[in-house]
Amino acid sequence: CMVIGCAMMSVPMVDDIYGFVALVCTWTAAGTLLAAGPTTYISDMATSKNRTQALALLRTAGDIGMLLGAIGAGTVADMYSQEQAIQANGLAFLALSGFAAFRFATIIKK
Repeated sequence: CMVIGCAMMSVPMVDDIYGFVALVCTWTAAGTLLAAGPTTYISDMATSKNRTQALALLRTAGDIGMLLGAIGAGTVADMYSQEQAIQANGLAFLALSGFAAFRFATIIKK
């Protein structure tokens, strides 16, 4: 999440094609790694009886997040600029990273 957040926040600062390609490759690699993490975590934490429901809930929450995120980013882009919308999205990813790290640390301690 932190790599994706930093990559998102860096998009408006890139001024050549080589930097942009490197940024997009980093963003994509981090996204690929991130996609497997929650699915694996939910599969390990849920019982075999509830695994299907847990994965369905994860996908549903992700879909709702994508809908609300698009609305929020579009609103920020309309009100301010596309650059600020992308940077706000990156900040949200960084905040999510911090929250997840704190939350997972408290789960592991139990």
